[in-house]
Amino acid sequence: MLKISSFFAAGSVLLILVSVGGGFYKIFNNHLFRFAKGHAQSISKVIVENEYNVLVGLDASGKDVLQISQDALESIRDTVKTYLTPFKIAKIKIYSLDNTILFSTDFSVIGDVHHGSLRLARVWQGELVSVLKAKTDLEDLEGELQLDIDVIETYLPIRNRTGDIIGAIEIYEDVTLYREELFRVLLLALAILFLISLLTFGGLLLVIGTMNRRISSMLHDLELVSMTDPLTELTNRRGMLLKIEEEINRHSRTGRSFSIFLADLDFFKSINDIHGHDAGDAVLIRIAETLLNETRKMDTVCRWGGEEFLILQPETDFSGALRLAEKIRTAVEKVVIPFNGHSLKITLSGGVSTFDPSIGDINAHISQADKSLYQAKSQGRNQIAGFEAKTVVP
Repeated sequence: MLKISSFFAAGSVLLILVSVGGGFYKIFNNHLFRFAKGHAQSISKVIVENEYNVLVGLDASGKDVLQISQDALESIRDTVKTYLTPFKIAKIKIYSLDNTILFSTDFSVIGDVHHGSLRLARVWQGELVSVLKAKTDLEDLEGELQLDIDVIETYLPIRNRTGDIIGAIEIYEDVTLYREELFRVLLLALAILFLISLLTFGGLLLVIGTMNRRISSMLHDLELVSMTDPLTELTNRRGMLLKIEEEINRHSRTGRSFSIFLADLDFFKSINDIHGHDAGDAVLIRIAETLLNETRKMDTVCRWGGEEFLILQPETDFSGALRLAEKIRTAVEKVVIPFNGHSLKITLSGGVSTFDPSIGDINAHISQADKSLYQAKSQGRNQIAGFEAKTVVP
């Protein structure tokens, strides 16, 4: 009887462990696919909108069709690398309606035809398709061979300005670190669950609930890490784009204005050249702290890239955004950064743009802020310029 009871208890524990492990794996994979699909949609939108005139031409009947010239391939590849290298994107392909590869970051496959592709057939019906490829070898956007990486391939339709499907884009996202973290979490969870089950079978439900919360916390931490710049601990570009999307949705509901402030440190390269990159890192960290101190709790400060910072200012009109930008510029001008016996100082130039749907999406506003930033640089640096609707304010 004891043997039977022991066998039944061990079998029950094993069954629960397998079920819980499978459940955790499914939950994580579903989260990973949603993450990859959403990421791919954002990336596809950026590429198509920014490169539309290069990717799309007119056929004999005057309709928009995908037409990528040989001369444009290198330009598109460079643009794609600029957009996507920081985002763990390993490869990009663009297909015409006849399944021909018109562009790929791997030039050797351009011109290949994927006859009978079921995934592309679904895309031509307007679907978004994602599949996991575990442990494959491929070259990343920098041309470096990546061995044994896990990728999620996402296929999305490319539409012209009237909404007709004119092609497809395939995006390979490297999810190796996420999946490796999954297996570490699963092993930890199952080991702890097994030990606790041996001690008390009756407390198993409580343990399952605890582990679910723990894994949810780990997933939250992973998501947070993926949206944080490791040097300055500010929000990174990906996190900022999500924040801006939330703000646009709020604007659609409430009509409340918001602004963005794009700032660039003046003559930052000279600090790296004279004092070294450690000095440059010290400057970036100190300026990041200054930006956080000079902005409001509702604002989001982002390291946009290199020595560029982007600040999202909710519920802020153009004049308010200019005042805040000038306050930040003045504060940065006064900062002294001690480094190896030197007192380093730096200034910034910036461009302000207030959101107005009539002039385009957020990419148009970032572009306008960048133009204003360039204007501030060209007028002598250490100053702010701004864009409001059709009025440029120096």
